Amino acid sequence: MGAPAKRVCNVCRKRFPRTLKHWNKQPRRKDGLDETCKECAKKRAAEWYQANKERRRAEAKEFREDYRDDVREEKRESRLRNIEQVRAYQAKYNRENSARRVEYTAQWRRDHPKKAAQLRKSEYDNNKERIKQRARDWYRANRERALAQLAARRFQCRISSTVRRSSSFDLSTIR
Repeated sequence: MGAPAKRVCNVCRKRFPRTLKHWNKQPRRKDGLDETCKECAKKRAAEWYQANKERRRAEAKEFREDYRDDVREEKRESRLRNIEQVRAYQAKYNRENSARRVEYTAQWRRDHPKKAAQLRKSEYDNNKERIKQRARDWYRANRERALAQLAARRFQCRISSTVRRSSSFDLSTIR
């Protein structure tokens, strides 16, 4: 005669079929299934975590520090294995948080002007040709706009040099 088709959880006392859908594996037991159903085991684990949150966080931090290179390598491999999901997640995040990211970056640049200038210079030095080509392509695609901007800058320069030469210059006379 085989094992009963259902089994009672030792915590909630509910009867569940003897399948991995309802029971965790427990190799030390004769039937290979845990004596607590998955729902109760999940609740117990969550309660333990809440009661021992600081301890668990300290253990996780210690593990990451002890196995830093292993953790980094595993993350890298996982990312490569799931690159499509990672890219989809990043694209979705970027769409949903673009304003927040722009503001964060602008704030960081305001808070760290020297580092920001170094990064811009480094980026330019490392990608000179690509940046110049991009500027040429933009100019070809937006020639009228570029010429209008150039004319506006020249006009602005003329006004500022006139103002510097004459301290009593009135802008209303230009209009």
